[in-house]
Amino acid sequence: MKRILKIILPVFLLCALSSLTWATGEEEFWHSIEAGDYQKAAETAVVLGRDTPEYYYLAGVCFQNVFNYEESNIYINCYKKNSASGKLKELLVEKAEERNNHPQILLLEGIIATIEPDLGLGDPNYYLKKAQKKLRNNAYVYNYLGLCAMNQNNYSKSVENYIEKAMRLKPDFPEPYNNLAVIRHRNGQDEEGVEILIASLEKCKLVPINTYQNLVALASFPVGLIISPCDGGGEFYQCFAPALKDEYFERIKSLPNSINLLELAEVYVRQGNSRTAAALIRDRDFTDDSGLYHYLRFYIANIDGDHERLRTYANMILQEGKLDYRRLFECGNILMHSKCHDLATLFYQTAAEKVHPDDAHYKLIIFSNMGTSYYHSKEYTLAIETLEKALAYKPDDVITLENLGLSYRDLGDKLKAVECFEKALSCVSDPEHQAYLEKLLVELEADK
Repeated sequence: MKRILKIILPVFLLCALSSLTWATGEEEFWHSIEAGDYQKAAETAVVLGRDTPEYYYLAGVCFQNVFNYEESNIYINCYKKNSASGKLKELLVEKAEERNNHPQILLLEGIIATIEPDLGLGDPNYYLKKAQKKLRNNAYVYNYLGLCAMNQNNYSKSVENYIEKAMRLKPDFPEPYNNLAVIRHRNGQDEEGVEILIASLEKCKLVPINTYQNLVALASFPVGLIISPCDGGGEFYQCFAPALKDEYFERIKSLPNSINLLELAEVYVRQGNSRTAAALIRDRDFTDDSGLYHYLRFYIANIDGDHERLRTYANMILQEGKLDYRRLFECGNILMHSKCHDLATLFYQTAAEKVHPDDAHYKLIIFSNMGTSYYHSKEYTLAIETLEKALAYKPDDVITLENLGLSYRDLGDKLKAVECFEKALSCVSDPEHQAYLEKLLVELEADK
């Protein structure tokens, strides 16, 4: 069975002044697009998105074009949460007409038509080939022309030529490397695909997660492991996980950018192989990246079932204060499932202090899990306060409603508990989950 690699695919006078300011910002965005200044365009689009959510999507695309993949995901999610259907297409068509189909706007339309085909813009090649006529030395044009063909299962030499030209024009552009590796894999040339992905880690300052995932897929073989992780409830599990092939180990371990090595090791440990992860980061100085390094040691301790080391590295992470909010949240989850509720709560609190102001999804899950951790510590008032904060980001979140109901129940407020369970039940389609909530409601009714 062949492994499938991922293609890469954000008063009257006062009103008049506000409108004028917004219009100026809109003009600045489109002028930045025409100049190919995606960083400035992204920053401007973030501000515009507060009034017109379609600009959040445009911010996401622009952030992707400067290889800021985390910001890209945040603003594309903001768009999906707030935008009305069809408005983005209308905006793009309107601005293209207003600005005489500027080639950079055609390129933007082509990129979006490639990665968001359901938008209804039509064939991406229409926009990309028109843009190509005036942007003959633009790496993005050639990368997306190649990606369009790949989306149609075309992995021919002509498609390779598009991708390779993008790499020559912009050697630090990570996505063409990833796409070329996919082509090599599809054509049965996995070893060449590995070399291309390693080259991307050597030449590109920032790479998407797909690069690491594809490298693990091509440079590994499956091994059977027996694990008993700290967050596994004392159970033993048999799993198959990827292990790095010997022929690639020394080359990858000597990568000059230590972040690349740490993030690659993270993919291995997340798939259950603590041995390969530990081997990759052994005997190397990670002083400048100690937050991520100690996070990996924490994760390895969890897979190995070493509770003492787990708490040791958890405390080191908190003391250093260098870890990002997404990984802090993951640490909190591991600690909560390991019944270390005191530490779990501290991790969620720290994640909440660091969370990106526009990352509504992470605000929801951080506060939801923090409230759940308070609940397990029997701090019901704090649990209720925190779970209510989570619901501000998604009022119908089932897990949050369920745990809020449990908190009210154990605090003695059965009416509030019933209200939460009934609302959660109205949002659930899974029969097993429905049965559980109905059971909770029956038990409350019996206690009256």
